[in-house]
Amino acid sequence: MDDYIKREDAVVYAISLIDRIYEGTVAPRDIRKEVKQQVINEMNSTEILPAANVRENVPAEWLDDEIRPMSDPRLTCSNCGSIETPLVKWRFCPRCGADMRGEKEGGSAR
Repeated sequence: MDDYIKREDAVVYAISLIDRIYEGTVAPRDIRKEVKQQVINEMNSTEILPAANVRENVPAEWLDDEIRPMSDPRLTCSNCGSIETPLVKWRFCPRCGADMRGEKEGGSAR
């Protein structure tokens, strides 16, 4: 699986690299500022760092509420408490998006 980082974090890291590169040099402050601005402009370009369509993996499970009568087949999301009818066993909670697959089907339950 690919690693994803926030664009803002990449920009902050790039700026810190520029500061380290110029540390101990006699480069004027306006040159440093101009280089930093160019890096920010380039890194905010979607062609340089395209956005990925990712979501945070929140592992959860369907819980059988012992309070409800046996004739009530609904299950509760362990993450958000959403109560759903399992006509089809959901792989993700329709309310919060929590991953219900567990490690067996490819979800990473941490």
